[in-house]
Amino acid sequence: MKKTILITRPRDQAQRIVSHLEENDFNVVVEPTFRVQKANKEYLESLSKRKVEAIILTSGNAAEVAFDAIDIFGLTKDVKVFAVGKKTAEIFLNNGFENVCIAENSSAEDLKNLILADEELMQKKFPELLYFCGEFVTLDFKRELEIHGLRVEKIPSYRIVEERSFSAEFLNQIKQNLHFDFVLLYSKNSARHFCELVKKHNLLEYFQSSKILCFSEKILFSLRNQGFDNCATFAEIPLLKKFYD
Repeated sequence: MKKTILITRPRDQAQRIVSHLEENDFNVVVEPTFRVQKANKEYLESLSKRKVEAIILTSGNAAEVAFDAIDIFGLTKDVKVFAVGKKTAEIFLNNGFENVCIAENSSAEDLKNLILADEELMQKKFPELLYFCGEFVTLDFKRELEIHGLRVEKIPSYRIVEERSFSAEFLNQIKQNLHFDFVLLYSKNSARHFCELVKKHNLLEYFQSSKILCFSEKILFSLRNQGFDNCATFAEIPLLKKFYD
């Protein structure tokens, strides 16, 4: 019998994982709990333009904005790209960028250390870096790197807009007794908001039998504090772990 998985990401970001899961005999439901507003071209064009030695990418959304801004900032395919993970760097790797450096453990701290360990970059006099990030950050690369003599242009590239409720279509599926074997949550904020929506619609008991799968141990810890004991990391499903590794 097919297992049913709920994905809470925006549909355009979920397309590849949906296809991957369906090809492996899962039934997949996509119910976005947030949407992404990306920086527009006019904003990017208003920023100062200087010779750029490297760019910093802290998420897939930031990478998409950075890629769309290649011509605006006069970037070429030999520019050094520092990315927090392979998935974040994917759009640049797939388009022939030749100098992509990826943090080993996909963490912001590892990415910072990777940049500081780059001898060629650190030997330059006040090298200019473009830092593409979200509206809110856990580690501010501008502050952390400028201590070490780097010049960092921080570019808030997108903001997350949380949905106020689950959709009527989704709530109707629940009324028709659709059962979710798994729920995928990718970040601490998305986990928090999912819990808020579940409580808003009085669905806590409904999801108690679902296994909540989290991208990291930190998210797992926050979910348990929200009353979800039946949870694990993506490693619970090997094909999920392999996809995101």
